[in-house]
Amino acid sequence: MSQAGQVCGAVSGGLLAIGLAKGTSEDDPRQKAVCDEVAKTFISQFKTLHGEISCPGLLGYDLNESSGKMRHQESSFIQTPCSKFVEDAVEIVNQLLSIEV
Repeated sequence: MSQAGQVCGAVSGGLLAIGLAKGTSEDDPRQKAVCDEVAKTFISQFKTLHGEISCPGLLGYDLNESSGKMRHQESSFIQTPCSKFVEDAVEIVNQLLSIEV
């Protein structure tokens, strides 16, 4: 999420996609529960793969610190594990959204 050093952007994007697909704009407790369950499953599966959902935890350095920024700038986006996080998040979301609830 724009190198804020918080939740990984791939995770945030996955949650956004789940909310758009499974959420509701009406006060529907059943649909909210379905959406929440899919979101929790997504987070659990991502954590199983990568052990973390925070940017510093995933990268091993904090982008809010100058040393972390320098380390990140020295590597290209492709060399960081970010592309794998995005790929895995998309795969998990696709799998979860293909299941009818």
